[in-house]
Amino acid sequence: MCLAPDGSHLLVANKLDVSVAVIDPDNPSSAQVISVPITGSNTGGPVFVAATSNGNVLISIGGISGPWTGSLFELNLTSLKVQSLTIPGVFTGDGPKLSPTADGSTILVRGYGGPVGIWSVPSAQFVPVVDNFAGAGLGAAAGDGNIFAAGMGFIAPDGSSIVGMGIPDEIGGFQSISPNDAALNESGSLEFVPAGNKLFIFDTHHGNLLQSMVLPNQVNVWTKVIALDSTGEHVFLSDSQGLTVLTLTAALLAIGSITPSTVPATGGTVVQIRGSGFQASSAVAIGGNPAMVTFVDANTLQVTTPANPGGAARMIIQNPGGESYTLDAAVLYQ
Repeated sequence: MCLAPDGSHLLVANKLDVSVAVIDPDNPSSAQVISVPITGSNTGGPVFVAATSNGNVLISIGGISGPWTGSLFELNLTSLKVQSLTIPGVFTGDGPKLSPTADGSTILVRGYGGPVGIWSVPSAQFVPVVDNFAGAGLGAAAGDGNIFAAGMGFIAPDGSSIVGMGIPDEIGGFQSISPNDAALNESGSLEFVPAGNKLFIFDTHHGNLLQSMVLPNQVNVWTKVIALDSTGEHVFLSDSQGLTVLTLTAALLAIGSITPSTVPATGGTVVQIRGSGFQASSAVAIGGNPAMVTFVDANTLQVTTPANPGGAARMIIQNPGGESYTLDAAVLYQ
């Protein structure tokens, strides 16, 4: 299930019915059911859908009587026609997970036991992931498109690896969790990973486990079990009792992206920091020097860079309550 980037359509995959429902959120009774033309002895049905920036919907197929070995499909939301979509040089495998960015311009294609890569909708190009981290079920895209989660690690938009998750030994290490779903917050600063009756929250730049909590119920072992609101303060989980909604006291402080990340050594450049847990009184230092900060919202700060010597500079964000976040080589001075 997914929303179109402009919110005009809700798309719902129905595997057993071999169809995709196209729903107007403002008029649900007008829903249309579009059949997916799957042929051959290897039957299957839609399991994931991803709405794109060009008015189409990518459809992932999972096998029914056996693993699906065919192509993806693409639904045009104007004509409501469906056709097969073969990504050159890529075997999509059985039910690859499709994770779109908020604007639908980029889709993470996470195949089970197969290739993992990033599909650019405008250019129709597929960029393979360089380091295919373990964890076949995990695949997620940040709404901003600045970071992707693939297995137990994090990937940059160019397909290169950033860092793997660090699972502390005190909770059992890497082999202790086997999640099948995860979600990145909008800015890409945090990944939320449900497993069993626990929820783990990771810092995407360092791979550190920032917080773990015990859930009231076991999460379901389904294709999609977690969703977040835009702030990352509300977590929606499909579990053994139906739906659980967690409300966090505040989103954890972390950085997702800095734009631009290369600035003149003289200072005076306004950069945008996207992340989580920002407050109206958050303070920022770059290279040990204080920066002028404008609070935009809990996910966004605008910062005027101080002057610094040439080279990479560390950024530290400090909240009034004492919480701080450090990112080495955050800004390059030239």
